[in-house]
Amino acid sequence: MGCLLSKEIPRWAAYAIEGSRDDSTDASIIDRWDAKTKAVSAPKPVTIGARSGAKGAPKPADFILSHLSKETVIREQGSINGQQFIIDNCKDCCLYVLDSCDMVTIDDCKRCKIVIGPSSASVFIRDCSDCRVVALCQQFRVLQIGFGCSDLKYDGLEGQMHSAGLSPFHNFWGHIHDFTPKEGNMHFLPPAANFQRLIVPDQVAQDAMNLKHASEVLLQTWGERPQLEEPQAKLLRTNEALVPEGLAKEMIRLSGWDSKSVKEIPRGHCVGLEITGNGCIGGLCAIAQDKGALITTVEETAKLFRHLGIDG
Repeated sequence: MGCLLSKEIPRWAAYAIEGSRDDSTDASIIDRWDAKTKAVSAPKPVTIGARSGAKGAPKPADFILSHLSKETVIREQGSINGQQFIIDNCKDCCLYVLDSCDMVTIDDCKRCKIVIGPSSASVFIRDCSDCRVVALCQQFRVLQIGFGCSDLKYDGLEGQMHSAGLSPFHNFWGHIHDFTPKEGNMHFLPPAANFQRLIVPDQVAQDAMNLKHASEVLLQTWGERPQLEEPQAKLLRTNEALVPEGLAKEMIRLSGWDSKSVKEIPRGHCVGLEITGNGCIGGLCAIAQDKGALITTVEETAKLFRHLGIDG
C-alpha cells in the first residue's frame, strides 16, 4: 500500500525529513518539488466507466485505458470486478480505478496521476516518467521511484480490500527488495506526501469517491524512514498473521510472557503494532492490559513477527 512518485526527488528533498520537526517543513519540501517538475495540464471533461455487465458481457476494452491525453477517467466500483487492468501510453491524465483488480500494468505514461484500487496480485510500472501513483496491492514492481505510505480512502474501499485478500494491517510499503541495488533506485517520501497532496482530486472525482462519507481504512505508519528523536508516539509498522505454535513459544520465551499465552497466540490471526516514542510504554501497557493484549520491548520478538507472512 503506498503513494509513489515515478521521478526521482532531488536528494535534498528526499533526506530533508531527517532534519524536519513539523509538517510545515515537510509541506514545503513537496511544494518545492512540485515547482521543479512539469505540472499536469488541466484535463478534459470526466469519463466515468459503466459497471461491468451493465450493457451485456464486459469487453476487453473495458479493462484498458490507452493512448489518452489530458483526460480524467473514472472506473467506478463494480466496473472491474477483479479483472486484470492495463494503462498504456497516457499523457497528462488523471485516472481513477476505484474497484478491486487482478494484475495491473502501467506502461509508457507521462505526467499522469493514477489511483489503483485493491489488487489481489501485482502492480507493474514500466517506462513511465513524472507520474504519481497511489496503489493497494500484494506486490509492487517498479524502477527508480519514491515510496510513501498511502492514506487512500473512498466509499467501498474496505469491502474491496477484503475481496482482494488485503488487510489494512498488511502495510509493508517500506519493506522494499531492490533486485538491482544501485544509487538512486529508490527513496522514501516525507509524511506530507499524502493522497490529497499527490493526486489533488477534483470535485467530480471526489463525488465519485464519495470522500465525505468514506471511512478511514488505512493506518499511517512511519515505516523504514530515518527515526527522529521526538517525544510523540509514532506507529512504525503493522502486521496481521497466523503465528505457528513453535514461533509463538519462541516469542513468549524472548519476551518473558506467561506460558499460557502460547495457547492464545495461534488461535487466529494476530495483529501486531510497533510503536515508538518517549514515555509511551506506560500508556501502552495500560491499554494492552485492558484489551487482553501482549506487549514487549524486545527487538528480537518484533523481528520474528514484523514481516511474518511475506518473508515466510
